[in-house]
Amino acid sequence: MSDASFLNDRAYPSIRAQLGNAFIEHKADLGPAAEAASDEAILDRVDALTALLMRAVTKAMAQRNETFLCRYSWFIDLMCETFKPGKPLDS
Repeated sequence: MSDASFLNDRAYPSIRAQLGNAFIEHKADLGPAAEAASDEAILDRVDALTALLMRAVTKAMAQRNETFLCRYSWFIDLMCETFKPGKPLDS
């Protein structure tokens, strides 16, 4: 999956909040522009950041880019936990 459009539903506030908190916590991993951005600016861009990272992780997996996958393992772990089979999306 490389599209975060399902987040536009606004039925998933806890997922968006989890992602936003993770992005704020890992600003340095997101690059200089994100690191310099305010927390509010990061939260305003949760959907775009999620879609970008989903595409980037997909590409890194296909290319076996271990450096990228290690750097963003926090995002991969969060996505795996969030979308665990049988876990309600609103939890």
